[in-house]
Amino acid sequence: MPLNLTQSARKIEAGELETFKALRLEALRTEPNSFGSRFEDWENRPQEDWLLELRFCNVFAAFHGNEPVGLMGMIPLQVSEEFRSGKLVMVYIQPSERGTGVASLLLKELVVFTRTLNLSQMSLTVGKENHAAIRFYQKSGFVEVNSTSNPNGSRIEEILMIRSLTD
Repeated sequence: MPLNLTQSARKIEAGELETFKALRLEALRTEPNSFGSRFEDWENRPQEDWLLELRFCNVFAAFHGNEPVGLMGMIPLQVSEEFRSGKLVMVYIQPSERGTGVASLLLKELVVFTRTLNLSQMSLTVGKENHAAIRFYQKSGFVEVNSTSNPNGSRIEEILMIRSLTD
């Protein structure tokens, strides 16, 4: 789908904390089965916790005009001296923006950022029943490597997917 010219994506900084909080809480409230975190665990967290999450997860937001409409984060992982990976986390696109290119735009910006960190690959887990997300990730170069039950005790069966960043 062609990119809407009013769409943009960028890394969220500490001065945009309220944008992050609003989108993250919306995601946890409206899609509770899509995340390891729960709305109830985050709604009353202190600002310091939100700032740490923002910094630790390298959060990017998508905008339609000036309105925030999506999130993606990436946690860098040092697997070994030679191999560094990133884990894609907290992916959320507002339902009205799904299928408009917002997710592709966010992922493109996140991959550019991830490559600046010299990471070899990116991984993610996605619910086995989330067929639209799985198709998006496959079209974006991710391949399924494993299927497992969620170690957090959730009923959701997950798929582990990876994408090389060296090509």
